Amino acid sequence: MAKEIATKTKLDTRIAADIAAAMPVANQPAAAKAVAAQVAKKAIVIDTEEVQAAVEQTVEGSADVIVAQAAGAAASSGAAAGGAAAGISTTALVVGGLAVAAAASGGSSSSPAATSAPATSAPATSAPAAVALTSTAETKNLTSGNDTVDGSLLDSISGDTIIDGSSTDSDVLNFSSSGAIDPVMVANVETVNATARYGSMTVNGSKFSGTKTLNIASTVAAGSTTVSNANADNIAAIVSGSNISSLTVTTAAAGTGAAGVSVNVGDATTVALTGTASKTDILNVSLTGGAKTVTATTLADTTDVVSFTATSS
Repeated sequence: MAKEIATKTKLDTRIAADIAAAMPVANQPAAAKAVAAQVAKKAIVIDTEEVQAAVEQTVEGSADVIVAQAAGAAASSGAAAGGAAAGISTTALVVGGLAVAAAASGGSSSSPAATSAPATSAPATSAPAAVALTSTAETKNLTSGNDTVDGSLLDSISGDTIIDGSSTDSDVLNFSSSGAIDPVMVANVETVNATARYGSMTVNGSKFSGTKTLNIASTVAAGSTTVSNANADNIAAIVSGSNISSLTVTTAAAGTGAAGVSVNVGDATTVALTGTASKTDILNVSLTGGAKTVTATTLADTTDVVSFTATSS
């Protein structure tokens, strides 16, 4: 379409230019004036890549959208009228000896097409990993998925560093201990299940960070567990499970922090809670089942709170 218009209007423009050059506008015969006026109303494709691209884009909507001003007053006045009717944007070019003028934009001009924002996709989540601990000290870097760490090999957690970069997934660490649990660090593993192989176990809370729940149990009856350095940022909740009859919880040197630590004593019948002097210690204790003996020590600061919730088994 644009090429056809270009061919025809170039020929018409040359005729008009020849007429205008041959005689003043006032002396031009009516036929010549008619040709000049007709040229003013027609679309013209100018011989530059930049202007031609603009014309070809506009010509698809209307053939009378670019106004050419040939030499002579008659053509100039016709161009202004045609440009105003077409509603094209204001520009002025001189190309190939022709002055191309555009009238001010009118109401019929179209707005540029809206561009949509680039599509974004949610960050990919790694496939959950199944990690097995060995008897040697090692470092395990977990994924952003819900990973499972198998420490069923006795004391395989000792000397290990287990790091998860995500604190919003649901990782699980299962391990068995012969006594003192001594990893280098366990970070952002949300659930830790610790089992005392021989009944007695000590968990140092300072070796954990970002653990939401520590579940403790014993493979033999009348087991006992001590959780030291209890702090909400280390281990938020301690749950005493099967075969634990004695539970001791000692808060960290900085206290539990304002968020506090939850302690579910489960079947334990003897519970000892020890705070840190001049620090904020908040312990929320859940009691279930029969008679319990609970001892609270160094929990008399004005910022200390020990609350009890009792439910029947």
